[in-house]
Amino acid sequence: MDNKLILVVEDEDSLSTVFKFELENAGYDVLLEANGSKVMDIIKAKHPAVVLLDIMIPGLSGLDVLQAVVADPETKETKIIVVTTLNSTDRQQEYKTFGAAGFIDKVNMNLPDILKKIQEVMVTEPSTDIS
Repeated sequence: MDNKLILVVEDEDSLSTVFKFELENAGYDVLLEANGSKVMDIIKAKHPAVVLLDIMIPGLSGLDVLQAVVADPETKETKIIVVTTLNSTDRQQEYKTFGAAGFIDKVNMNLPDILKKIQEVMVTEPSTDIS
């Protein structure tokens, strides 16, 4: 796995551009994708260390992508951080239940918090839970 590769799944071009610029300046390699239906193929081909995943995207929804990634033995260890404005406590718990490694609130996000969350998720060991 390329420990410097971040896949940003975001359909707002201006936000994707900001993510790419800031993450590259922080030393990461960045891939951008706006369509949820293409994400699984990219994850399988490129093996990103972390995926920043918007929930409301065209193609497959972010939640559908999250569930598909976790269900596939080839991709289930992929670290996914949900990035969305759908930020209620219930929603955050739902994302974690479906396998998200972290959550970022788009409304209140800032670069230091995003970088901190990425670093936290990257050092987390893969799950050994077999239940």
